[in-house]
Amino acid sequence: MTIKFRLLLSLGLLLAALLAVAVSGWVALGISNTGLATVYHDRVVPLRDLKVVSDMYAVNVVDTAHKVRNGSQKWQDGTASVEAARKAIAARWQAYAATAMNGEEERLAAQVKPLMTKADTAVDRLQDLLRKQDHDGLDAFVIREMYDVIDPVTDRIGKLVDLQLDVARQEYDRADASFHTSRMVMGIAVMFGLGAAVMAVLTTLFRVIGPLGDMTHAMTQVAAGDLNTDVPALGSRDEMGEMAAALATFKDNVAERRHLQAEQKAQEERHAAERRQAMLRLADDFEGRVGDVVIHIASTAQQLSSTASTMSAAAEQASRQAAAAAAAA
Repeated sequence: MTIKFRLLLSLGLLLAALLAVAVSGWVALGISNTGLATVYHDRVVPLRDLKVVSDMYAVNVVDTAHKVRNGSQKWQDGTASVEAARKAIAARWQAYAATAMNGEEERLAAQVKPLMTKADTAVDRLQDLLRKQDHDGLDAFVIREMYDVIDPVTDRIGKLVDLQLDVARQEYDRADASFHTSRMVMGIAVMFGLGAAVMAVLTTLFRVIGPLGDMTHAMTQVAAGDLNTDVPALGSRDEMGEMAAALATFKDNVAERRHLQAEQKAQEERHAAERRQAMLRLADDFEGRVGDVVIHIASTAQQLSSTASTMSAAAEQASRQAAAAAAAA
């Protein structure tokens, strides 16, 4: 792998790890926030409304009937308490019915509605008895009628309360599972990020900084004229290998140029020696030719001298002969 690829891979892994952590945290926070909103708006608030409805039936209706019956509460206070219960039950049940429900909750709520209608009719009868201050009618209502209509309502409301708690527990389990999944994803992403960081550091130290130092030293030696310097990272398949190949090519070119210069110098020296030899041969030949001419001239001069001597002797003899002839004459 090239250095560029290693560094880009490291950065890519770091970016992927960062995105994984961010996305995982974002999703987990979204699920947790949605779960909390669902638990609060669709479970806690309805649970509060159901509790108020149940308490109104249990306290403001049943307890009030008993208190008025045994004389611990006045008839007027009982009437006001039951009236407040009716208003609170209607308001809270309407608020509860407006929340989001699953299938089981809708089924239970549908069962509660007719029971509440019967209970409301019984509450109307209780309120009428309290206004009339009918003690005998109140005794008969409490003994024979009240529990038969109120208990089924509170029983179903109790089941709805249990359902709210179960669904809230399911939302918690879902958020908890999302949390564990997100934590696992974050852990894996952190491990990948650490691995990428280690790879980037090792690549920088052992594939960039160290080889660059060796390459700088080799370039300095070659620039100084030392062609015996070994080229580092030669044969490597990364950018350092490419730099090493370029340096080796440069070193070979310098060596070739030096070799050509040496050959050219040797050739020039051979040509100069050949010219000197030619000059020497030419001088020797000229000297030989001049010597031959001198010898020939000397021989000719000697012949001329000999001829002159002969001619001088002949002339002298002729002169003597002429003188003898003259004397004879």
